[in-house]
Amino acid sequence: RVKIFPRGTKKAIADFAYLFNDVLLFCQSSGKTNSYVGRFYIHRLQYSDPTDAPKTILLTIDGSNKFDFVTEDETSCREWILQLNKVILEVERTRKVFGIPLSVLMKRETEANVPSIVEKTIHFIYEYGMNKEGIFRQTGRSTQIESLKDQLNQGSKVFFSENMDVHSVAALFKLWLRELPEPLLTWDAYEKFMKVAELSDAARAALLKEALQSIPSINQAVVYHMFKCLRAICDNEEKTKMNPGNLAVVFAPNILKNPDPNADPFDQSYYQNINIVFTAMLEHFDEISKEPDDIVLVRRKRSKKGKEKERRKSLRGKASVNTEAAAMCCEGQVFLQVKKKWVLRHVALETGSICVKKNAKDSDKKAKKYDLCADTNAIPETACEKPFALSFFVFENGYP
Repeated sequence: RVKIFPRGTKKAIADFAYLFNDVLLFCQSSGKTNSYVGRFYIHRLQYSDPTDAPKTILLTIDGSNKFDFVTEDETSCREWILQLNKVILEVERTRKVFGIPLSVLMKRETEANVPSIVEKTIHFIYEYGMNKEGIFRQTGRSTQIESLKDQLNQGSKVFFSENMDVHSVAALFKLWLRELPEPLLTWDAYEKFMKVAELSDAARAALLKEALQSIPSINQAVVYHMFKCLRAICDNEEKTKMNPGNLAVVFAPNILKNPDPNADPFDQSYYQNINIVFTAMLEHFDEISKEPDDIVLVRRKRSKKGKEKERRKSLRGKASVNTEAAAMCCEGQVFLQVKKKWVLRHVALETGSICVKKNAKDSDKKAKKYDLCADTNAIPETACEKPFALSFFVFENGYP
């Protein structure tokens, strides 16, 4: 039993609270029942323990909305703090994406050498942003950006469809970069990168390469994928209207920050120098960067044990199948798009053909069989609203 007051008011909005692994629900008692009042999502919540109120916890939602969470006694207050801390740490470890260190994000990946948000946003920009004027400079739709951020922080699977505003996805990537606890080029390497601005253009590449090699391998991988995309945007400047100088203004303050907390935030020389460094990184990208194959191998080693288990399991399964069954590639329920509607069907993929039934119990006579076109490839449909979607060409009644 607790009481929750909006900060600065004396009227409680709730007198019961229930803590779950991703949300704090609060209710108002009325007789023998409790009426639902509202909820605070854990990924939006921060707390502090005010020294002037021993039984009170200060809850801050989205960095601005504040509430006094008043417990019955000091023992209950300590227990609530302990449980809140436990749940918040678990959300940060397993779900939250923004404001989380790169090292924590990468523990969730099995094979990718960059966090999922980097892979998805960069891929989407390659697909839909390479010809967009002002890509990364235009702000995007604030409501869509906040919605995407919220979904990602909840641990939801977000699929970027072609209906999304590409400027919003680009802004989402910039927001993720800006909210990293440590800037992408790291506090430790700040001075090395800033020395680049003091050199002539011809001498910058060597020092940039040395500075890049001094940051963690995960950071190097993100830098590579990010700058490869930005370099492609610059190469298409005729349509995007974006050059290294434009992109430096947008990105440099987000990835290269002064570690000195007393530094003058209005020092124009600082902004001039970080823009010089960023521009040099883009212009010398081919000289200073290489595709991080070694990083890919490091990530794959972590999942080697799991892959070995799967391999052994598949070998045990193969030992008992006959030749006829071996010709079957795979079989199961999938969603198919029929007349612009998604329907569930039982599909069997055979050598050179695909067999579709309404359910697995239907006889082969009721099945529709399609021949696969010669040399066809299954193409991942990243813009589809369904996850893990594929498309490929088939023949029906002799026509592809």
